[in-house]
Amino acid sequence: MKAIHDFVYPHCCICCGESIENYDFYICDYCSLSRFESILNNRLVLPESVIDVISLWKFDKGGYLQEILHQLKYNRIEGAGIHLGKLLGMKLIQIFPDIGREGILIPVPLHHTKERQRGFNQARSIAEGISDQLKRPVINKGNIMRIKRTITQTGLNTEERSINLSNAFDIIVNSDFNSCIPVIVDDVFTTGTTTFELAKEIHNRAGRRCYIATVAQA
Repeated sequence: MKAIHDFVYPHCCICCGESIENYDFYICDYCSLSRFESILNNRLVLPESVIDVISLWKFDKGGYLQEILHQLKYNRIEGAGIHLGKLLGMKLIQIFPDIGREGILIPVPLHHTKERQRGFNQARSIAEGISDQLKRPVINKGNIMRIKRTITQTGLNTEERSINLSNAFDIIVNSDFNSCIPVIVDDVFTTGTTTFELAKEIHNRAGRRCYIATVAQA
């Protein structure tokens, strides 16, 4: 029956349409290795609460990667998020091996109304993929929450973005943070306002500096 299903509904790369035998993969090897531009020199000005930022690829506005992330976020292709997380996890452990030993994964939370509307949190799918690759835990949803329903950051300047996200997160500090390295996970790093605000809250409440890991960096 599986052979018939594969013939009628072949599992294909969501970039190029080529057939993929492994149903856990959503991007073929060619596309994951050659289709997207890597981040070579990450010259970001980081706050005290952030150790470093790592992204899998450079964001391609209007391109394949933007379409993949759009499909993930709005059409709920959670398997694609998990696959992207596995690829990101491989890069993380190559560059920062301490994350593989001590990391705790913290997907940027959505406000409960937005998560209910969307049906899931794409950042958590990516974090689950990283977790599967690194064998490190994802923080419990109840231990980190978005308590402020913010407006979209699109079109806001730096000051407006900061005000919009001020006091947006609540964190329950417990043993999850003991001797662990927090790794904040999201789909796209743009200005860093959201992840920097979350990192600041973690630093203030738990005394831990964070890494930030995203699929794309604009």
